[in-house]
Amino acid sequence: MSVILSISATRDQVWAAGPGGLFLFRDGQLEPVPQPQEQLTCCLALPDRLLVGGAPHGVAYHPVQEGDSDASWAEGWQAAWVDQVPEPVLCLAASPDVAESGVVLAGTDGGGVLRSTDGGRSWRVSNFGLENLTVLNLAWAPLTPSSWPGREVVFAVTEDGIYRSPGGGRGWKRCLAARGVFLSLAVSPDFHDTGLALAGSEDRGLFISQDFGHSFVPLNQGPRQVNALVVTPAGWLLSDEEQLWGSGDGIHWEPIPDSRPALTLAWSEQGLFAGGEEGVWQV
Repeated sequence: MSVILSISATRDQVWAAGPGGLFLFRDGQLEPVPQPQEQLTCCLALPDRLLVGGAPHGVAYHPVQEGDSDASWAEGWQAAWVDQVPEPVLCLAASPDVAESGVVLAGTDGGGVLRSTDGGRSWRVSNFGLENLTVLNLAWAPLTPSSWPGREVVFAVTEDGIYRSPGGGRGWKRCLAARGVFLSLAVSPDFHDTGLALAGSEDRGLFISQDFGHSFVPLNQGPRQVNALVVTPAGWLLSDEEQLWGSGDGIHWEPIPDSRPALTLAWSEQGLFAGGEEGVWQV
């Protein structure tokens, strides 16, 4: 069974990536798909193309068309142009309006954040204000009708705390009271009204922000290790090293009996998907 580190689900397809390769999850099975990375860490499905992150290419992309064959997948990949960053890409996150803006962010293993404005074809370094350059996760706030830059809030999760960008990843500022290794972050769907966001740390449990991400403080609820975190219309879900935990409000948490631990969690119109050492499954 392949270890899965990243899941990207669209209305029609569910993609999964990990050290064992790239897969299309269909009818409960992982179907291998050829891809060019020697060290594959993440995938991201956009409206018209699929991105994969890792090494040696940083980011590579392939157009997505109905009826693609193995031959077309093997031949259609292109390496994106990346500005001065040889380090592997660890995570990818598209702006909520990527179909119009083309903005995608990538977090790297020591090179900081890369920003694309053309849907992942080319990338430039965007590290202004970023003090730690190992970016383990990225999370966008939902869109809001308010004027720029309030509508473009995005967070970077690093080995030494959390950073906030109010301008779509153009510049960063460290969030107060959040130090240490953080692995995951999720933003409430009503973030621009409540200011609520949660972050999961490697060994200090959950941290909460109720001031629009300017500061995070320990929640003192849930497990000490948070490997994955997601918010859905039905509530919040996280995984530690042993099981899943659920919460209706993001504040009060309970373990989910007979659940399996996950390394990544993803919500889409198709439902909630989990990935880990046992492949991919629907929660």
